[in-house]
Amino acid sequence: MKRHKKSVRMSMMAGGSAAAIAISLFGAGSAQAAGQRVSADCATTGAFGILHLKEGDSPYSRFIIWMQLKDTLADGHHVKIRFLSKRVGSSATVKWRWNSQYLGAGPTLDVETEGQDKYGIAASGIEVARFDGGTKLNSCTAWT
Repeated sequence: MKRHKKSVRMSMMAGGSAAAIAISLFGAGSAQAAGQRVSADCATTGAFGILHLKEGDSPYSRFIIWMQLKDTLADGHHVKIRFLSKRVGSSATVKWRWNSQYLGAGPTLDVETEGQDKYGIAASGIEVARFDGGTKLNSCTAWT
């Protein structure tokens, strides 16, 4: 599993804007063909996340990942997002590293990176969670 060119930035974004961007940039629904852009999003108490993935030419190719995370509840807890994948021929979930937003409700965390798994990526998704220190309070997952 390789990760390349990670870029993280914070921005301010109003409530439904993230979903509007997801639809306008990448269209609705998921794509089946390689080289296509696919999306997923999920919301849990206090957090909302979006995944956009530009698939490679094959499951073994490098792919481009863009994730967006928003803390939606001013409760003193922080939120995290991570990429999930399933390898070709396996139903086991590969959990990539967490990306955290500690600035409280309001700012949006944007994560842009590339990745590749020598065993291939058969499925992709995200996990979005709210934490109290190192304890996960609640989470959601979504798959493309």
